[in-house]
Amino acid sequence: VALLILPFLFACSRRFPSVVINTLWERDISYLAPVDLDGDSTDELLAAGFDHVVDRFNQDLRSVGPTQYLQKGTLQPGGNRVGGRDSAHLWLTFKRHDSLYLRALSGRTALVAVGKDSLPPVGWDGYAGALVVADIDDDTKLEAVVSVVSAMDARPRGVYVLDWHTGVLKWKYETGPAVWSVFPRDVDGDGRDELLFGSAAYGNSNVANGTTDESSYVFLLGADGRLRWRTTIGGYSSGLLAAWLDDSLRIAPRVLAWEVGNPIRGRTCDSLFILDGLTGLTSRRASFGVYTNCATLTDDPSGKIRILVAGSDKTLRLLDEELRLIREVRFASEVKQ
Repeated sequence: VALLILPFLFACSRRFPSVVINTLWERDISYLAPVDLDGDSTDELLAAGFDHVVDRFNQDLRSVGPTQYLQKGTLQPGGNRVGGRDSAHLWLTFKRHDSLYLRALSGRTALVAVGKDSLPPVGWDGYAGALVVADIDDDTKLEAVVSVVSAMDARPRGVYVLDWHTGVLKWKYETGPAVWSVFPRDVDGDGRDELLFGSAAYGNSNVANGTTDESSYVFLLGADGRLRWRTTIGGYSSGLLAAWLDDSLRIAPRVLAWEVGNPIRGRTCDSLFILDGLTGLTSRRASFGVYTNCATLTDDPSGKIRILVAGSDKTLRLLDEELRLIREVRFASEVKQ
């Protein structure tokens, strides 16, 4: 998305000839994950579809493996996540009988969390918000990091870490708010990854580990599941996404956090924040009087970090790494995520 938008930002006054695109094939895909299936240091694409199949493609979108047909009902639209590192260990998440599982394409199944159906309609409304595979504790074995999300049913929510090869649960960290994307990174240089993630304040009375879903937070956990720090950002109706601002390890790595919300209970705008990655302390904040639809990090042609923010005021804004506005472009309709 960023690569498509940046040329428009820097050359929006130019006119370009129209481009005709002829579609070779089309298919509904609910999730697409880059995976090095054959160990050649080049990623293939693992694609899960709403038609209950998983396919493997190379980067030319040609099939490189057999189609895996799954039991009907295994893949949940909007709620399945796929990942993997080799052809013997490809996992996806699925929900059955109010519980969340990891399923290996070889057929092995591992329980992640048991859902709690507390509100109508019938059935737990949870799912996996993210599935990340990494050797987070530097033991030469891969872990599967799963964020468990519940909507109105509220519980369970949090981060669950399983052994990638066996599916055995190693630890979990429960949260009051709903967990969004999880980003591993070695913050202190000890060879073990910390886990960074934001959260969403749904406001349905869930509490866990000293947090409530009346607030949104940024969390940093150690590879052992212990809390390094958490920072309270917003109130009810504020969703919060967090990502590492820098590609390389700094003495004090920085975190970019941005709200995605709405005007419920008198909220007037969303904000962006820069946090210290070691302490969670806020160093900068910016707000443009709108609600954020989405944001992404990129580099400009000189290699400088840039932040693209799409606002509900039909405006795309380009910011520098200190959250200063560089340029903004208005559109006829909202820019959606």
